[in-house]
Amino acid sequence: MKVKEIIKHTVWMPNPAGVQGAPKFSILMPVYRRYASGHLTRAIQSVIDQTYGEFELIIVDDCSVDGSFDEIQRFMKLDARIHCLRHPRNVGLPAIGCYEAFLKSRGEYLMFCFDDTEYQKDALERVERYVSKHEPKIAFGYIDWQYYDSSGNIQKSFLGKDKISQVYLKSTNFLPNLGAILHRDVLLEIGFFDPHLAVARVTDWDYWKRAANFYELHYTDIHIG
Repeated sequence: MKVKEIIKHTVWMPNPAGVQGAPKFSILMPVYRRYASGHLTRAIQSVIDQTYGEFELIIVDDCSVDGSFDEIQRFMKLDARIHCLRHPRNVGLPAIGCYEAFLKSRGEYLMFCFDDTEYQKDALERVERYVSKHEPKIAFGYIDWQYYDSSGNIQKSFLGKDKISQVYLKSTNFLPNLGAILHRDVLLEIGFFDPHLAVARVTDWDYWKRAANFYELHYTDIHIG
């Protein structure tokens, strides 16, 4: 089945109070059943709490049935920068949801926030300063996550914090999709994530490798989330 057949029934719900004009950033957020855990609420809140406000958040709800859609609608009433795409049936491929969101996006740069992640409060402010100065086509910040070790102690790891040559993407993915900053020209020039099932689990890594053949992937040392 072709992507155009999968997405032809997707419902686009732009915010009726939406701000006119193109924002600096379009943030794409694929969502599926993260309301009950509280992750979705924290993820959206982390975006609207940004110290830099020139953005739009496009949420793609993959037919959640746990209250996620109601939570998205609640936030849309609170913030005119939030818009929604909703699948009538579960697709299960975030690559397709991100593509749909890109088609509706208006921002000069695209970033990602996922339904189980949270932005640092000054992430967009720092990114805006960087892109205004350097005008990169693709750049990356770094992320952290906490986990329990074998003794039950909380540990923290980082991804994308070390400056590593993009040549090494051939052997391992050291770039976080949460930390990606893409100028929209990149997507127009080389396309977007491959939606094929064969790369569903590594679609971001596949894309960074492809992009590295055409662009310098700028290291920013910005803590994104």
